[in-house]
Amino acid sequence: MFTHPGRCRYKERVNLVQGKTRQTYQIYGTKIGEEQAGTDEWAIDNNYISITPLNRDQTDKKVQSQLKKINKFSFLDGWIV
Repeated sequence: MFTHPGRCRYKERVNLVQGKTRQTYQIYGTKIGEEQAGTDEWAIDNNYISITPLNRDQTDKKVQSQLKKINKFSFLDGWIV
């Protein structure tokens, strides 16, 4: 099932666990609220496989374009793509 990320909150706590090669989070407690159909958490809770396409690029393209037009940062030429 293709899904989007859910926004589930938990009543108790979230702990950061520092592993040898990466950090992970452990979530403990009772969920607050209901999951919405179509979210990854709803899919998992209802025994579906969840496929959630994600994009790591959170660049505000509009602001980036405006900053390039200003070009007060000419010393960064060659660094700004």
